[in-house]
Amino acid sequence: MLRLLLCVAALSRLAGANTESIPAEIDISSCSISYFGQVYDKLYVGSDSGKLTVCFKAAYSSGADNDCLVASLSTVTQVSWLKEDNVVNAGSDYHTTLKFTGSSSCGAILNLKDANGKVHINYHFRTFGKLAGMQIKLEDTTASLAVDVQVGGKQLHQWSLTKKVTADTKDLSGCRHLGAAYETNTKGCDSKGQSVACSSSAAVSTASCGQTERCKGNGECLFDAICTVTGPEVIDINGQVGSVPDRCGYSLLSGTGFKLFAVFQERRRKDVSFVDHVILHLDAKNVNIQLGPGRNAKVGDSVQSLSSSPKKVHDVELSKDQTGVTAKMTLNKYVVSIFFDGTTAQIQMTGPGAGSLQGLCVNSKKTLSEVKSSDHSLADCEKKLTETPDVKPDCVAMTKHCNLLNEAPFTSCHAHVAPKPYIDVCTKTLCKYPAVDGLQCQFLEAYARACSTYSSDSLTGWKSKASCSAPQVVCQDTDCITHEFCGQDPVGRPRCLCRAKFADKYRSADTLGDKTVCKKNSASVSLPSCLLAEKGIDYSILRLNDETCKGQMDQKTRMVMFDYNSQKACGAVITAKDQKIIYENTIKTDDSGSSGEIYRHGSVKMDFSCFYVQPEVHDFIFKLKGG
Repeated sequence: MLRLLLCVAALSRLAGANTESIPAEIDISSCSISYFGQVYDKLYVGSDSGKLTVCFKAAYSSGADNDCLVASLSTVTQVSWLKEDNVVNAGSDYHTTLKFTGSSSCGAILNLKDANGKVHINYHFRTFGKLAGMQIKLEDTTASLAVDVQVGGKQLHQWSLTKKVTADTKDLSGCRHLGAAYETNTKGCDSKGQSVACSSSAAVSTASCGQTERCKGNGECLFDAICTVTGPEVIDINGQVGSVPDRCGYSLLSGTGFKLFAVFQERRRKDVSFVDHVILHLDAKNVNIQLGPGRNAKVGDSVQSLSSSPKKVHDVELSKDQTGVTAKMTLNKYVVSIFFDGTTAQIQMTGPGAGSLQGLCVNSKKTLSEVKSSDHSLADCEKKLTETPDVKPDCVAMTKHCNLLNEAPFTSCHAHVAPKPYIDVCTKTLCKYPAVDGLQCQFLEAYARACSTYSSDSLTGWKSKASCSAPQVVCQDTDCITHEFCGQDPVGRPRCLCRAKFADKYRSADTLGDKTVCKKNSASVSLPSCLLAEKGIDYSILRLNDETCKGQMDQKTRMVMFDYNSQKACGAVITAKDQKIIYENTIKTDDSGSSGEIYRHGSVKMDFSCFYVQPEVHDFIFKLKGG
């Protein structure tokens, strides 16, 4: 301490010092100073808005990317400075207080004064190889002084000085790596996701994390991986791609205390499946939490009312926003977050390691029979179905579209999430399935969301470049039943459309509904509402010849029934001939009071007839004759 006091006393005199008015630019190239891993040849002393600033990179400017010492002191107008040529060896305050090693051959001393020449504060800089320190003394009679230590324009920490402290020794040592500063004896993560360590001797070292690991804020490489299930494909935590060709339920992820399943279903075509919903099973509670179909959540059979504020159910946090629904839980050291938007499921896992986890998300190449869930699979769900497409997709155009993931702005995320698996699943699906129901943007959206998990880059502009709108929220509350899925009708409206397997018997017969049923005094016909929706027809605007006779929807089966009888003929033409009762009627568009919505698709006319012979019933199907 004696050496420090003598040194500080000498600061007041500074024989042979240069005195300049502030702002001042001081050349210290003959004794360069190290400041948190960066060596500088100049000091910039200034006074700005009541702040005394000593900067190393450039003159002080609030918010600028600069390295500075900023003190709340407004009285300083002059600086006296001197290069110190003496050698400081082991045993100094730098060595005993800061545990430095080695020696320092020179230093720089600053005396900061007011207009009357009174010294208010002393700075004494010394560099010891890669280490650096500063002795600082508050000469002012003020009770205290705060000095902000800024690196890159951001406060690293703050020093507090009082007049009771004769002097203090501060550590300016650190490391620089990829534009970021690190204090000695600390670890962190760099912009490439590597672990960075700054040793006690200010030596920097880096280590790459494993494929399923992520560098966390403390510089540790921890298991943190994402699995994406979109369309019929599973991109596992290792970037492998596996396909689900059928309509069964499979285990995505299982660990101690929980299991996660995905159920696949067909949509417009029988030979292509899509993830329909995911089911989280909690072993201890013996309860299922289901996300989807669509953007909803069920606990058991109870549909949950959710918002952006998490709702805790059985220790699982459930939330919902305009993009989808999320379930998050912590179980046996694992944190699992499951997101589902009606088309894509993304599962993020963090924890002690992947070793104890199983399922397609861990290895998408597993034999499907090994991970099939009998509890969530219907009979014959694994049976392969074939279908000849009406129009073959333009694979060249779709491949070009999918390869947008190789271009900006997606390139900014390539270091965090490999684009190739997403390009592969996009190309594979769109080369055999029509780009409808938002499918063309689904795979790009899945990549962008995976990117947002590990990067703050917003990928600005990708939607306009890919001709994609914001995530569809229209299906969020569209409640379809088992044989339906939420898609877009011919004018892009969200509707419950028919799954291909259900619709097959109607399409093969070229009909829009079941056979007409004739009885002695009545006739009726049922139309699946999903078949009408495919053609952009809203059942509520249809009627029989009598405009008061409209179809009635059965909410459980979603069948629309039109019927009439001898008491209410509904405009039917009923004739008797050759011991037959003949019924004739027409399902048509209700033109009365139209607001224009009806005519967007043209008028509709469906004639149907049947006859009744005691005791036999002869049924006829009906077809769309106009529209």
